[in-house]
Amino acid sequence: MSWEQRRTQHYYYRSRKIRGRIIRQYYGRGNQAERAATEDAERRAEHERERTERQHIQALNTETTTLYQHATTLVKAVYLIEGYHQHHRSEWRKRRTHITQEGDSMNTTTLVVQENLSIDTLTSLIHQAMSGDESTLPAIQTLLDQAPAIWQETFSITKRIERAWIDTIASQDLLTREVLTRQLAALKMTLEAESSSLLESLIIETICTCFLAYKHAELSAATQLQRYGNALTQAQQNHLTACQKRYLSAMRELARIRQLLLAPRTTTVLNIASQ
Repeated sequence: MSWEQRRTQHYYYRSRKIRGRIIRQYYGRGNQAERAATEDAERRAEHERERTERQHIQALNTETTTLYQHATTLVKAVYLIEGYHQHHRSEWRKRRTHITQEGDSMNTTTLVVQENLSIDTLTSLIHQAMSGDESTLPAIQTLLDQAPAIWQETFSITKRIERAWIDTIASQDLLTREVLTRQLAALKMTLEAESSSLLESLIIETICTCFLAYKHAELSAATQLQRYGNALTQAQQNHLTACQKRYLSAMRELARIRQLLLAPRTTTVLNIASQ
């Protein structure tokens, strides 16, 4: 779509691809050409806005997935140091033997942890522990003791992503923003009724963030069906399903925490998270 100059006059052409061939449609230089140029400019601007929005949503979904992974990593760390092991993919059982934190091995792991205080280090240690290397358990305990920033950062990320999802869904609609805020507050109030630990609070914040991502996916799907009347693409359906699974998985994790750690002993891990 462009204006072309011929001698002293400008003429507008619209190009379309039909059956693999580029066909140029002539609009001249009058009112019809002006209307066609305006329509094409608006269409290009709309496509650019949609592309920017897709990139924004993709980035938010990536951050939400990362947040969920970080939260579940911390949950696994607490399970492990509380004496549980993963029997199957989603089943945790209490160990028959108690792992002590004595001897030179404890000193060695402490030195390693002090040099690598990060969620990546914790993830690596958890992977080793879940693969049968129980000697990493003291290091997991030490890492959590010495790195409260891991907990604090995860909590702060939940708040930032939560605000970003609300801004994205509501945009300039103040009523939608108020409804979402109230829905989120009601969800938190319901889930926090039995909350007794910061670990539960972290998962509750993660649940709320996943809820917003799922809500956005539902609204996007409904908008497409209403506006265009055609079914969702496979990619869109997969995205909606993935958001739903992540939300439900976070809910199940909260239930499992309350089942396994119903009366947890006071540990340094949870105390540090409040600093």
